[in-house]
Amino acid sequence: ISRSGFRDVFAHPGQLENAVIRLRVPVGATKVRVKGKANSYNTPPILFRIFVNDDGWRSPGWTGAIGASFDFEMTVKNDDYLIFETDRSNENDWSDWAFWDNVQIYFSGPGGEDCVVQAVGSGEAEGNQGFPGMLGLVFKVNKPIRITHLGAFDHRGDGFASNKGIAIFRISPDTEHTLWYRVAQTTITPTEAKNMQLSQYFRFKDITSLGPIILEPGTYDISAWGFDSTDQNGNMGAGGASQYM
Repeated sequence: ISRSGFRDVFAHPGQLENAVIRLRVPVGATKVRVKGKANSYNTPPILFRIFVNDDGWRSPGWTGAIGASFDFEMTVKNDDYLIFETDRSNENDWSDWAFWDNVQIYFSGPGGEDCVVQAVGSGEAEGNQGFPGMLGLVFKVNKPIRITHLGAFDHRGDGFASNKGIAIFRISPDTEHTLWYRVAQTTITPTEAKNMQLSQYFRFKDITSLGPIILEPGTYDISAWGFDSTDQNGNMGAGGASQYM
């Protein structure tokens, strides 16, 4: 399974001691392949590192400077964290933005098989918006993946007060932001949510009964709706929060 699309994920090492992106390694993964490019809008002395776990910076899997491309593999195990870090610049100019460009991450098991990955999660326990309409994330698929569960963010982790709808849509290849057709959809009721394990502040519903749902390469949107002042979602456009819906 791959995760891609770190396009324009910014870090400002001149203002932060270390700017870090952390990804939890999925259960069953023994190897990860990472591809992409280190970039910046300026040319300050920024050092980019990719490594496993907090102490891995001493022997990173990859180290490079602005403009350097990377394509490498590392050994991983359950509960490891894959960490992308930019080291502090000598500059203190806000134009020294660094970013990870078009990163692609592939996890595999001991036999090279794909791993089960929770593609969406949150480190935040509380939402910040009661908007009842659809809130979504756009993502790209590089090779076919199978979807087994769909989930919605659980504000404060105390269950749902009302139904939550979740769907995946294919985005038209001809029009960047036009929803082309619906691939899969489900609803999680408050009663169902009580019996679902909370995972990174999400409640997930098994949708394998709908048949095999395979996402072919292309661009998609995953959206959830039905939130309100009691069950809030998290919107990056409201108060600077991360988006977790």
